[in-house]
Amino acid sequence: MILTVTPNPCVDRTIYVDHLRPGEIVRARTSDVIAGGKGNNVARVVHTLGEPVRPVILAGGETGELIGRLLRERDGLEPAVSEISGASREVVTILEEPTGRQSAYVEPGPVVGADEIAAFVSLVSSAMDQAELAVLSGSVPCEAMTDVYARLIAVGRERGTPGHP
Repeated sequence: MILTVTPNPCVDRTIYVDHLRPGEIVRARTSDVIAGGKGNNVARVVHTLGEPVRPVILAGGETGELIGRLLRERDGLEPAVSEISGASREVVTILEEPTGRQSAYVEPGPVVGADEIAAFVSLVSSAMDQAELAVLSGSVPCEAMTDVYARLIAVGRERGTPGHP
């Protein structure tokens, strides 16, 4: 099984329009929403290729609940979720279909406490026991997590889990 780790997932909403017009009301042609974040994108591709995959995410609030639900219901994945008190972020992309031009509006990630970080590292560590490969990807939600990839790589090395940061 391939493990994907996403410490800063998001609800990735794309709104499709005919023309980008800042400062005006623009009617959308259609819209779409997916569970975003680099690791979740990797998990979708791995799943599409027919390989077993388990996403591990750090998520909170209603946005975090939606991310988990989208992974399960839309993508057919079973995420391991480390819950936090802060709300996960949302990214809104406005895509001008005729030209392909786009603008993305990215919310900041949540503040994550020390206990929540420890619980996330513990969850990833446990999941690594069943993994043949771990993919660690994407941004971290806050400054308190700047060393989380180094910590997870050390855990993977201890367990003998090959990885791709």
